[in-house]
Amino acid sequence: MGEVEAQGFRLPSTFEEGIKRLEEIVRRLESEDVPLEEHLELVREGLFLVNWCERRLKEAERRIERLVEEGGEIRFEPFEPGEGEGGGQDT
Repeated sequence: MGEVEAQGFRLPSTFEEGIKRLEEIVRRLESEDVPLEEHLELVREGLFLVNWCERRLKEAERRIERLVEEGGEIRFEPFEPGEGEGGGQDT
């Protein structure tokens, strides 16, 4: 089977691979000798990868469970985004 593509771009096989490619794109865009057409194509690919990585993160967030101890009983509870942020304590 060949490489999987979407919107003309090769899909990363892992989140880390997507981040690595984004870093390569940023380095290339920061160089001063990028022709306009290549610049535009790199921006398109970068935006595609940002969206792809964001979807992977959201999927992972939905799968995260946290361990809760209540009344001597330990159970898993779904992670709720925003909980524990800011160092505050739930009341």
